[in-house]
Amino acid sequence: MRKKINIKKLLLTFIGFLIVGGITIENPIFLVASAAELIPQVSIVSLDHVPFVEGDNNEFYIASKDYTGKVQYQLFYTCETTMGSKWQLINNIDMSNGWTRPVDAFQPQKVDISNLKLSADYYRFAIRVKRVGVKGAYSNSYGDYDSAYPFTMDVLKTSEINLNGNMIINKNNLTNSDSLVIQGTSTDTSNIQYKLHLYDVKNNKWMTNLTEYSDTIKYNLSKIPAGTYIVDVWGKNVGSTNKYDGWKLSVINVINETIPKVDIVSLEHYPFVEKDNNEFFISSKEYSGLVQYQLFYTCDATMNGKWELINNEDMVSGWTKATNAKEPVKVDISNLNLKPQSYRFAIRVRRSGVPGKYKNQYGDYDDAYPFNVTVAANSALNLAGNLLPVKSDYAKNDQLKIDSVEGTTESTQYKLHLYDTVNNKWLTNLTEYSDKIDYDLSNIPEGTYILDVWGKNQNSINKYDGWKLKVIHITSDLMKITQVEDIQASVKRSTRYYLPRIVTATLEDGSKVLKAVVWNAEADTRKAGLCELYGTVLGYDKQVKLTLNIEETRGNTSGNIINLGMVAQKDGWVYYNENKDADKLYKVTVGNDKATKICDDTAIYINILGDWIYYSNFSDEGKLYKIKFDGTERTKLSDDLVDQITVENEWIYYINNEDGFIYKIKTDGSSKTKLNNDTSYDINIEEDFIYYTNFDDDSKIYKITKDGKGRAKINDDSSEYINVEDGWIYYANVAEEYKIYKIKTNGTSREKVGDKAGVFLNVSGGYIYYSDYDNGDLSNLKIDGESNTILRSGVTYFPNIIGDNKYYVVDETEFLYRLIDNGYGEKVGIAVSDVKQASLKSIMGQNIESPKQAEAKVIDGYYRHLPVKWDVR
Repeated sequence: MRKKINIKKLLLTFIGFLIVGGITIENPIFLVASAAELIPQVSIVSLDHVPFVEGDNNEFYIASKDYTGKVQYQLFYTCETTMGSKWQLINNIDMSNGWTRPVDAFQPQKVDISNLKLSADYYRFAIRVKRVGVKGAYSNSYGDYDSAYPFTMDVLKTSEINLNGNMIINKNNLTNSDSLVIQGTSTDTSNIQYKLHLYDVKNNKWMTNLTEYSDTIKYNLSKIPAGTYIVDVWGKNVGSTNKYDGWKLSVINVINETIPKVDIVSLEHYPFVEKDNNEFFISSKEYSGLVQYQLFYTCDATMNGKWELINNEDMVSGWTKATNAKEPVKVDISNLNLKPQSYRFAIRVRRSGVPGKYKNQYGDYDDAYPFNVTVAANSALNLAGNLLPVKSDYAKNDQLKIDSVEGTTESTQYKLHLYDTVNNKWLTNLTEYSDKIDYDLSNIPEGTYILDVWGKNQNSINKYDGWKLKVIHITSDLMKITQVEDIQASVKRSTRYYLPRIVTATLEDGSKVLKAVVWNAEADTRKAGLCELYGTVLGYDKQVKLTLNIEETRGNTSGNIINLGMVAQKDGWVYYNENKDADKLYKVTVGNDKATKICDDTAIYINILGDWIYYSNFSDEGKLYKIKFDGTERTKLSDDLVDQITVENEWIYYINNEDGFIYKIKTDGSSKTKLNNDTSYDINIEEDFIYYTNFDDDSKIYKITKDGKGRAKINDDSSEYINVEDGWIYYANVAEEYKIYKIKTNGTSREKVGDKAGVFLNVSGGYIYYSDYDNGDLSNLKIDGESNTILRSGVTYFPNIIGDNKYYVVDETEFLYRLIDNGYGEKVGIAVSDVKQASLKSIMGQNIESPKQAEAKVIDGYYRHLPVKWDVR
């Protein structure tokens, strides 16, 4: 057993406090290792008082350093005499599972250990600290934690000094203009003297020997920075030769003394015309308590510079009634009967119930503010009347409406400003000049405001001719809105759409107002179709719906076009080339029940935009054509032999097979323009750029603008089947046996997508559709490389994807199919006219599988095996 330490020889690190010094606990339960991340460390731990005598109530003061968030503490103790090597978790009514309540790391935490009822002996303690809401750096059977700190202490049988009582302190919350007064403890005797030390918790810094030993401590805090401090009072008996016989702790908060300063002072209206009733609006800043104001005025012309105190029935000895510093005070000066002259005014402010910082024959005060006022004999603008309508209290989502100022002419215009008296902040130019003000308060925080209305005559060139003030209050209440009109709008695909900031709302009284709206998302116009967004309006318990019609600006997707563009779709119709009829241009309903020939042209690279079908006509050597949906107005647009055409807005982009370069031409056949001099393929139109593979540079990916400028190389891979989607380019890397890769459109972040190799790539809806390079299976792969799925087994070519519909051909000379359930395809355009009935025999009790296909006669007169679904198993 360790020998007990006499209290007079007890030297815990520096003036009796335990300051963290990098010690670790030997017991593995509490073993601490170093950590790189910023974690809290115990900075100070001490008993409330020493000596600690058996039977005393006592507690620990604990604080942390190196961390600014909230922390919790967990304490353990042991005694070799009575507990051996066993550690005991400390718990009390202020703790949960042994952890203290959360507290700021720099804020002292007090942990009462009186319930331990410690007998006179030698004890070891350990404190663990952890961040609140963050998993600790370490963990064991008692939970996770960030750091641990060990210390020891003695409990005595008796002592020559008793500091167990309450500290007799004048107050715990002080300003730096106060003095800290301590008169010992409630249990000490008259022959004890005291000495003051302070520990700055936040800055982990001691301020020692602030006083000499005396019967009472009185210390001026003027040089003590604002903050939280542990007060450490050393005590010793008169005649003692020890440095100290014990100590007593308390916590104080020192705040900087603040005095009010005049923040805003203004006449209720301007111009100030002789005989007008007028008043001053006054508020203060840098103080949150109650204040009073005192006003003086003089006129050099009539009063010879003599200052006179202003008094009226609302004042006492020239002072206004006490009011909150942030709440505007109005002081009526109508009784002064001011003449047309220039006047000087002065306002003094003081804290209510607190001696002012300065003093003269008119009393004490904290701050003074001078200003000048001119009274006019007459004015072209009269703003002395009431604001109409008169209203002082507004709901959070109310409309601030001002029709006029009483007494002004119809030609007067008004402009709105608000002054936030709580935050000392102007909200200016909230409206433009108008004959009326109608402003939505939904975005104005709750609080007190000075309403400042500028006024000017209609033909005035001045910034303003005058102003009118009023105090208003905005509450947290909401004015009920009964209806908000939904919105419908249209926008071209891939163009920026700015969501409306206001909507039309109907109030309970039936009136209609414009209200601010907050939408749940931005409008994504990258894909054509209807897009629904929902918004919220303050005071309305339903959502506002915006239906945005995103109009298609492109005739087909780049993924479809590099796969021959064999199919396009619009309004429930599929447009395709019918293989059974020499690849002539047909249309059929998506349900495949009505096929119609449009014309006798062999069409590929089909684009649909507006009322037209654009295509490469291989019945005419691959020249560029367009035709209406009903087969009328068939028109040749160019004699170029075109490949991979893409129609966007009023332009058609294509590769000219005569030279291999990229061209564009308008949809009416005019303005043909060559865009590059590279032998190009796999063109993709995306936003402002054209991406393509450059045959002249080993099929590496390049880009140019739609005007043919800014030519730039993207990668160094030999690339085929490129697809540009959402800032990425997906491609088959020829050098790696067509493994699928992607790279950002700026040439960065090149990476392999999974481990698949594919050709005929078509990127759509977050998936890469492709034909497997090894066996030709139609598959899809997520763009992140995960979840590869075989959609159809067997050699498959040219996947064309339109929404949920997936089209493909089985080989280069066969039909176009649409993928349906179970990996089977339905022939596009060939309707079934008859199905051969099937019959099956089985032994009772024997399971038999229904056939997956049936023999069906189609409109070309042939029987084919097509997938079948049964109503029962």
